[in-house]
Amino acid sequence: MDSLKTALEAFPSRFPALRDFRYFEQTDSTNRQARQLGQAKTPAPCLVVAEGQSAGRGRLGRRWESPPGQGLYFSLLLQPQIPAERAPLLTLATGLAIKRALENFGVKDLVVKWPNDIVIQGKKVGGVLSEMETSGSQMLFVILGVGLNISQKKSDFPPELQETAASLEQLYPGDWHRSEVLEKILGELFQEIENLEADKVDELLKRWEGESGFLGKKIKVEKSGQQLQGMVQGLDPEGHLLLETAPGKIVTLIAEDTTLI
Repeated sequence: MDSLKTALEAFPSRFPALRDFRYFEQTDSTNRQARQLGQAKTPAPCLVVAEGQSAGRGRLGRRWESPPGQGLYFSLLLQPQIPAERAPLLTLATGLAIKRALENFGVKDLVVKWPNDIVIQGKKVGGVLSEMETSGSQMLFVILGVGLNISQKKSDFPPELQETAASLEQLYPGDWHRSEVLEKILGELFQEIENLEADKVDELLKRWEGESGFLGKKIKVEKSGQQLQGMVQGLDPEGHLLLETAPGKIVTLIAEDTTLI
């Protein structure tokens, strides 16, 4: 098992933007730890990393399996200089950062499934959970949580996930080091954050359409109690998904859960 703790000690010198970090051998949730740090006014950006989580979370309250030493589980506490209404774009930016980082390790068939899943060869390998704390209309801080399956075998997943989830090592056998993956992701992510703070929103949306691998995919989704199917057409200026459910009929998805078909 590679040493995340040792690698983290070098991160402040490698990433000048990083103000602080916290390491846990085991915690309930790195997002919860990051929220506590934000509420305590810890200088941001602050990175929270854990070897394992007992209560890792995905979107919609789902549990994220976080066995010690087998995945990458981290949260980044941010106070980005962007309007609060643009905070959801950080989820899209994080997905792109993960994709670009993993391409450095030879991954070629990754799809960033809107809004927050990392899918390889049809298997869910990771996800992003972004959370924002506000006071009135003021954004106090944002948390970007990432869970990435690194070295699990099929039998390590619960039976109900064994056909739909996978790890990087399963799909791309090799010597995966979590510290190296984390370093690559952070490098890409800090650049994405810098771009957003420089108001390069249109550029992000165009890159997401061009690089995510999700454009043109057929998906199904439940919206307002109705089951819909259609073809992904792109993003609107706010980062919402445009779905063509019939010729010329476009439905806008705000935060719904999508499924590839």
